[in-house]
Amino acid sequence: MIKKESLFTSIVISALIYMFFMWGALSVQLKVFPYGLMERSLIGMSALFYNVLDPDPALTVSGYNRPIFKEYYGRSGVTHATDSAEEFYVLYSNSADHIVRLIDRTGQELHRWDTDPIGKLKKPNYILQDIQSQSIETRDVVLQENGDLLVVFEVINQFHNNYGVVKYNKDSDVVWYHQGRNHHYLDVAPNGDIYTLSLDVLTGRFPYDSLKQIHPPSFEDYIEVLGDDGALKKRVSIIGAINNSQYGPVFLETLYNSNGKGDYLHPNTAYYITKNDALSSPLFKEGQVLVSLRNVDTIVAIDLEKEQAVWLSKGPWVGQHDSKLMNDGRIALFDNMGAQALKKSRILSFDMLKNDYRVLYEGNEKHPFYSPFCSAFEILESGNIFIVSHHNGRMFEVRENGEIIWEYFIPIDDPKDKNKSAGVYSGKRYLHADLPFLFEKE
Repeated sequence: MIKKESLFTSIVISALIYMFFMWGALSVQLKVFPYGLMERSLIGMSALFYNVLDPDPALTVSGYNRPIFKEYYGRSGVTHATDSAEEFYVLYSNSADHIVRLIDRTGQELHRWDTDPIGKLKKPNYILQDIQSQSIETRDVVLQENGDLLVVFEVINQFHNNYGVVKYNKDSDVVWYHQGRNHHYLDVAPNGDIYTLSLDVLTGRFPYDSLKQIHPPSFEDYIEVLGDDGALKKRVSIIGAINNSQYGPVFLETLYNSNGKGDYLHPNTAYYITKNDALSSPLFKEGQVLVSLRNVDTIVAIDLEKEQAVWLSKGPWVGQHDSKLMNDGRIALFDNMGAQALKKSRILSFDMLKNDYRVLYEGNEKHPFYSPFCSAFEILESGNIFIVSHHNGRMFEVRENGEIIWEYFIPIDDPKDKNKSAGVYSGKRYLHADLPFLFEKE
């Protein structure tokens, strides 16, 4: 009798579990109760997967690391400056704190912004857990002429918890705050519109036939356009734009090969194509956006009005960042891991029509150059290149022949560990005329 009752109880419990499972699956498809509760659970499960079970070992919550090369151990501040280097200023953010600093070529701090996201911003309601302050990266910054500072905040290993875009005034007061899962990059168009990246956490399948076999949770990535008041003006799906183009199924089917843990594309650049850019290249039009997709080693140009990809290419680069157009119409980018076996990163340029590739900078034995994550660069009017090497906490400027004319390492004041360093997230170079808020009294 006891065995029969136990068997009956087991059957009933199994049937109930099956019924709840089927109703849960149906509620996700129809978006009926308890879909809302399950959606939050799925996002929580994805958080566990991304952050606890398989975190990125190169991104540490402490904000500190070791330089990749022993040649850079113990270096701090300005370590090289030639007399020929013109007067300039550098704005940077780093992984050790939320202070954005503006320094001159001697390394002297001229101004700072305290961006403190925990103390100054309201936690977005889509963040379901407590976020430690040191987990939030001051990922990209843009300085405006009046001293206002644009910042996009990103959470280490937790893109679904990204904090959004903020404008601070020169006194570090919040002017406006756009809550959203924004990340990586900011660009400002001539009309003042702000171009950035964002994502949604999908708890269902992608709405594209070419991706119907990919299981949730997944990220769907977007280009967002904000007005100069922080209001959202436009939002375009990157996968949707590719799906609407000639590259659609052929490209999207390659995402099955990705090991992105749901982060299939990992876009890290949304470069606004200006009128001058469009004049230098017959492939692009003003207002289109050049996007770097790190996890698939791809560069794509997207027309936001048509919501369609107009050009897409892979090349001899891996894990790239900071793709942009040069004055001669070539595309340049930071090739983080194209020469990974040689422990070398490269600044590359290429002609899209001629398939002509060039190495603009790759370091040497005396000055090794390898930064597998993040990082950026700027090609100056002189032809020099200003480079931000994230993991080594290093910013430097080189001539076209590769000669270093200025070099700076993030200062870390720790007498117990002189080899400690902090990563550089954003580094921008400015001239005297770019900073009227600082020099207007002169």
